Amino acid sequence: MKKTTWFIMLIALGALVVAIWVRSQTSKKVSGIASREASPIANPADTRDVSAKEQLASRSDTNFTSSSAQSSQIAPKQGSLASEQQGIQAVVAEQNAAIDFHGVVVDQEDKPVVGAKVNIGVRHWQVESLARLNAEGTMIRREIATGSDGRFNVQDVTGDGVQIDSIHMDGYELSPKTTRHFGTSAGSSGQPVVFRMWKKGPQATLVTGDKFFGIIPDGRTYTINLLQGTKSENDNGDGDLQITVTRPNGVTRKDRYNWSFSVTPVQGGIVEANGDFMYEAPVSGYATNAIYRFDATGSDWKYRAKKDFFLVTRNKQNYARISVEVFAFYDNEGVFSINYAVNPTGSRNLQP
Repeated sequence: MKKTTWFIMLIALGALVVAIWVRSQTSKKVSGIASREASPIANPADTRDVSAKEQLASRSDTNFTSSSAQSSQIAPKQGSLASEQQGIQAVVAEQNAAIDFHGVVVDQEDKPVVGAKVNIGVRHWQVESLARLNAEGTMIRREIATGSDGRFNVQDVTGDGVQIDSIHMDGYELSPKTTRHFGTSAGSSGQPVVFRMWKKGPQATLVTGDKFFGIIPDGRTYTINLLQGTKSENDNGDGDLQITVTRPNGVTRKDRYNWSFSVTPVQGGIVEANGDFMYEAPVSGYATNAIYRFDATGSDWKYRAKKDFFLVTRNKQNYARISVEVFAFYDNEGVFSINYAVNPTGSRNLQP
């Protein structure tokens, strides 16, 4: 009998302990919730110091991508929900200005390209969700044909910038140097933005190559044979161009120093290419060599340089276009990198 009584008392005591523990845990949860309600932790988007206009403007650079839409989380100044929604609508509206863009497409002889298809995109901002205070930038796509004067306009749309996706015309090639991103206003009826295309002619049979020649940059002469794609350490004239690179010995990658390089065609001339295309060598304007010097104290000093040239070599037997990149320091020595196309028939035509 006594054992039974003690057993019942033990069970009752255990039940009491469990009840007290459960009540204490419930009390903690309630007090925790109450404390959070009394001192709410604001959403990170609600604690930003910048205004909605600043946040949206930060995403409104003219160098936008070609994606179809871009979303932006906006955090207007705190106030009533209605005022915040009105604020984001006003901010978005300010981003969409009337587009005023004037362009013209011409060929290598500055003649208008009629009927070229110009594909453009205009980024237009709109409110995606008032509840979440989101704005979205959507690309409005248009295809416009150039007129009889090669011109085209974009004026019947609003947004924060114009993007040139492509310009196409059968038998033509768009310049690789084409600028593609603009603001809300560019060009005018009197001075439109110029886009250049190359009107293709007969293709030439070219000798092409892409070489990465290691050199010792102490001023010694190297001769490059473009037809064979070889480099030799001599100045006997058996090739198409001679090069030198000169810099002090014992320098490191982090040092600044005076250095120079030269390119001298063999029995010919050289002219730097600055135009949009390199498909026809010029008739005149060639110099006997090209020499570039880089002062260690100059603000634009670099240990490497890129240049484009037209060449005529071997008594006008070869015309060529070359793109070179010269490294004054590369793996403790130097490099002369060259991409080239040569017409060995005496023709100036360099069109692939």
